[in-house]
Amino acid sequence: MLDIDGANYVEMASYYMNNASTIASNNSGHGNMTSKSSVTGLTENSDVFELVTSGNFGVKIKIAGQVFVSLNQDIITTGSTSYATSGIKKNGTLMAYQLITNTNGQWDCIHNSVTMAISANDVVEFYFSAAGLTALDGSSWAQYNFIWTAK
Repeated sequence: MLDIDGANYVEMASYYMNNASTIASNNSGHGNMTSKSSVTGLTENSDVFELVTSGNFGVKIKIAGQVFVSLNQDIITTGSTSYATSGIKKNGTLMAYQLITNTNGQWDCIHNSVTMAISANDVVEFYFSAAGLTALDGSSWAQYNFIWTAK
């Protein structure tokens, strides 16, 4: 465990999704994340965070602790009934689920967040699904934020 003068150690990271068009064309999928450091000026600590760029994608948390995860994702769907959903998973297990009514062809935003215990090398994944999913903003209007702390 990392420790600074006996206090819990905190690291933060911010990402965006670089496969938004693929998810939209399939009406579902897992987000493939990319660092948002060029926008935020925050460089992720590679001792804590590692991008998973295959399979279900995600962010590996390399050191046990606790993490607060939030997502804000702009989205367009067809129709005004039924729902668009987002899920935050840990190692494939759903930890937080959120839905919004379909957006009827207009931009809207889906939000989701969770605080959870993390073991070393757990992977946090982001999943989206909607019938008639036409677009997800890949970078400018989307944020995936992590606040990790050692126990």
